[in-house]
Amino acid sequence: MTTANDPSQQAPWKVAICVSLATAIVPAIFTNLDKVAALFPASDQSSAESAAAPQNQAPASASASDKDLLYYVIAAESKYPESLRKLPAQAAGLEFARSFPNIKMCPSKVDPETYYLVLGSKLSQSDAKSLRQQAIVNNFDRETYIQSDKQIFFVPSNCSQVTAST
Repeated sequence: MTTANDPSQQAPWKVAICVSLATAIVPAIFTNLDKVAALFPASDQSSAESAAAPQNQAPASASASDKDLLYYVIAAESKYPESLRKLPAQAAGLEFARSFPNIKMCPSKVDPETYYLVLGSKLSQSDAKSLRQQAIVNNFDRETYIQSDKQIFFVPSNCSQVTAST
């Protein structure tokens, strides 16, 4: 005698649905494993910092030609320039001009609707790294990144200064 909970008595279509779902979901998880892994914080700080840094950040070990490069610290990107102008005061308070006197807003040379909030320009790599860390400590986004002058998506001469009154 069989009972209602006996697996052999379940409808075959239920088993087919479960198998179909499993064959669809498992490959999708493995295909997107890097995206799934990004949802969970890294266990040690050095890998967490490297995971938070964008892929376009300059490598830690500089070659001889990299020593001549100038670096930019970019805190944000937006299609809304007015929200970018407010970001320094929201992050670092109204006294942001003391800690970050050279903040600029730069229009993209690729997309005329995109703007970048640049915290520091034409810096050495070590100065750029220090400014990035200072920005994060002062409540700017952890996604603040560094780019060399060969990688930037804006023309520095087209940038405008961001002040407390703007």
